[in-house]
Amino acid sequence: MFMFFNLLKKECGMWTKNILLYIYIIMIFMFYTTQMTNENDIYKPVQNATGNYGYTLSNDETLIMNTAIENLVYEYSNNTFVTYPFMFYQEKSLSEKEAEAVGEILEALLGKSETQWELELNEYYNSFTETTDKESVITTTNQFENYPLIIDRSVEYSQFLMLMEQIESYVGNGSKYSLESIQQVSVSMTYKQAVDNYEVMVKAEGITSAYARLFCDYIGIILGIIPAFFAITRVYKDKRSQVFQIINTKKVSTFTLVTSKYLAMVIVTFVPVLLLSILPLIHSIFISNINGVQVQYFTFVIYCFGWLLPTILFVIAFAYFIACLFENMLSVLTSLMVWFGAIVSGAGNGLINASYNLIPRFNELGAYLKFENMLPQLIENRIIYVITSLLIVLFTIIVVSKKRVGGLQFNGKLPKHLKG
Repeated sequence: MFMFFNLLKKECGMWTKNILLYIYIIMIFMFYTTQMTNENDIYKPVQNATGNYGYTLSNDETLIMNTAIENLVYEYSNNTFVTYPFMFYQEKSLSEKEAEAVGEILEALLGKSETQWELELNEYYNSFTETTDKESVITTTNQFENYPLIIDRSVEYSQFLMLMEQIESYVGNGSKYSLESIQQVSVSMTYKQAVDNYEVMVKAEGITSAYARLFCDYIGIILGIIPAFFAITRVYKDKRSQVFQIINTKKVSTFTLVTSKYLAMVIVTFVPVLLLSILPLIHSIFISNINGVQVQYFTFVIYCFGWLLPTILFVIAFAYFIACLFENMLSVLTSLMVWFGAIVSGAGNGLINASYNLIPRFNELGAYLKFENMLPQLIENRIIYVITSLLIVLFTIIVVSKKRVGGLQFNGKLPKHLKG
């Protein structure tokens, strides 16, 4: 145990002398100041002439069904369905058989034949009153008013969900017809709803938590990639200095060696995040005092540990494992691919989403009721990434252990006995 803490102390000390740490600190600070500081603040809603009080997710089953139908009609008519398989954007065209099956489902949902609903849709579009500004070439229409294609009254919500599941089986994963996507229907809040939402949020968690969530949303983006370079840099430094030739002669267990390096990288990347969180904490204290709401001073610490630390744990563990195994640029490429996939997935599924994404998103200040619905999913997500990170560290220990005795020395190339 003494050896572990001694190595951990030396590793942390080494990083304080490395320019990468200070580049990292500058990057997260700049990211914070250019992104989060532009957000509006939370105040108790006041009635205004515009009637704009924000948005909330609708639980109106009829609205949810009609919104899905509108999307389905558009994509079916163009035979272009947007999906996000493996977290990447893709447009899919259905085969003749698949399109026929989807067409039959659409007829069941509308209670009309395809010929009939197409005729009604054409009449609807032809009825538009268009005003064209020849100079700016802008056309305004009443496109989304009185849309004629709505759910048939005989269709139950449970039946609708089953039909959506069938459509997703044809279209593919990550479409607009997944259970998660079809329920993401936002509607304008009334003044009363806005006040109720504000009061529920204040009573349940105060105001500080809202700012903590937004901080985690933004900083999580950059933490999905930058900490990987600490792990990659550490492995390359060991390789260049041939440190293993020295360490192998000493009685230092592989477990102690790997975990001390890993934990040091986690500490030096996580501590600056905690320190940075003091800035939005101060701001949230100021806003809380204006609103006369009690401040929860440790909220940011709780959110950083629960939301952001699992991301750091995974990113460093993954990059460290790949770098130790191959000792080449593959670790950079794979880390970038994981980060890019997480970003694309977050954008595709909406900016209020956890799912199994490495970078959970909650890009809305306040919105406590939305977060409350997402919270169980977020907790499961973070636990999964912590457990996965520990398993990856275990695999890294095995890899380094093999290399210390001369095994796995292929440096990204296939061993001779595997070559044809």
